[in-house]
Amino acid sequence: MAQSINTPFQTGPGNVTLKVHIGDGQMASSVVRLQGGSPETHENSFQKDLGPGSDLAGKRLLCSTLVTDVRDETDRTSVRVVVTDGATTVDESREEVAGDVGVVTYATVVRFR
Repeated sequence: MAQSINTPFQTGPGNVTLKVHIGDGQMASSVVRLQGGSPETHENSFQKDLGPGSDLAGKRLLCSTLVTDVRDETDRTSVRVVVTDGATTVDESREEVAGDVGVVTYATVVRFR
């Protein structure tokens, strides 16, 4: 199963940061790609500086996170994605039950304006 969000972000002059938090003690792998750049991989929860908002206007950010259920106690998976420049914030939380040793893909696309 997969969940996706496609959201706009009005850029300002501040530095933009991406934060991804993996919940429920599960394991995850993320691929982050800013339009015009190379894909980067990250494991579990992480934070990434995306640069000044003025440099991001007109670009898209894709963050695709694959969460694997590794806990016997729960099959629940969750991801929280926060993009902020200090003045504007996109804060999205999603959750899904994966099934025993299941996998869920969470995709987030942010359109910088």
